[in-house]
Amino acid sequence: MSTSILPGERPDRLEEECAVFGVFAPGEDVARMTCFGLQALQHRGQESAGIAVGDGETIMVSKDLGLVTQVFDESRLAALEGYVAVGHARYSTSGAAASWEAAQPHISAIDEILIALAHNGTLVNTNSLRARLIDEGIQLRAGTDSEVAAKAIGSVTQKTHHLREGIRYAMQYMDGRLRHGAGQPRHAVCVPRPQRHPPAVHRQAAR
Repeated sequence: MSTSILPGERPDRLEEECAVFGVFAPGEDVARMTCFGLQALQHRGQESAGIAVGDGETIMVSKDLGLVTQVFDESRLAALEGYVAVGHARYSTSGAAASWEAAQPHISAIDEILIALAHNGTLVNTNSLRARLIDEGIQLRAGTDSEVAAKAIGSVTQKTHHLREGIRYAMQYMDGRLRHGAGQPRHAVCVPRPQRHPPAVHRQAAR
């Protein structure tokens, strides 16, 4: 059995599901901690890897095709400064099998609302949600259900002005078994249950 894959190549073994990892740790190297977490979860997804880090003002994301150790080296980790992070290693269940656009975390930037989303699971009403977002004038590029989820949460967060409420209301329109890790520059939220459940974990930096 082969144990080495190249970007875009499908391995000859069970790929399992996506890996999602999140950290809220002011004063710590959250990008490196997330990288280690994704390495421990590498068996859950081998197509691409990515990390998004918030520093209280903005979000920086670094992602690419390949394994975690192929995507992240010292220079890429050093460039991700902040205290809240979400990371993802992808195994595709919908959309493009292997492309940079499909790699996560997805960034949703709608006006001043900036959200990074790492997603595991399948959104079964993707087409109807995509159509609704397009009607609202929101652009979609990746062709994945994860991007649709990120944009839906971003759209509602723009209206509620709070990530927790944005997720709570957006989840009412999402059908499927989903797990999200979402971050804003000051926030980290984990949603580990199916739709219509509120976020299980929410951390916010003190102002």
